[in-house]
Amino acid sequence: MPLNTKDNLFKDKQNEIFEKILQKINITRENNQINRTELDNIEIKNFISSMMDDITKYYATSNWKSIYRESNKEFNILKNIMKHHGIEIHKFEKKKMENGVSVRNRLYIFNFN
Repeated sequence: MPLNTKDNLFKDKQNEIFEKILQKINITRENNQINRTELDNIEIKNFISSMMDDITKYYATSNWKSIYRESNKEFNILKNIMKHHGIEIHKFEKKKMENGVSVRNRLYIFNFN
C-alpha cells in the first residue's frame, strides 16, 4: 500500500534532517566511531538546537523525555533520532586516574543496520 504524500513528505524531511546531522558529526558506515568530547562541543549543540523546530515538526517527539531536559539535551535528541532511523549506539567507557582524579573516556560506536 503506497504512502500518501504527507507521509512521504515527513519521511523525506526526516531523512534530510538525519543526513544533515550525520554530516555535522562526521559519522558514516565506514567511520562510525566518535568520542564523547567530540560530540559535546558547542558547535554540534548549537546545530541541533537550531534544527529543533524541524525536529519537533517532523519527528514524534512527545515521548522523548530529553526534549524537556536541560543537561545533555542535544546529545539525547541525537540518540533518539539515530534510534528512529534504526541505528544502535554502543557506549564504551574507560576510566583512569590522572593526578588523583578519575577521568572518563567515552567512545560511541554507531551500528548501521
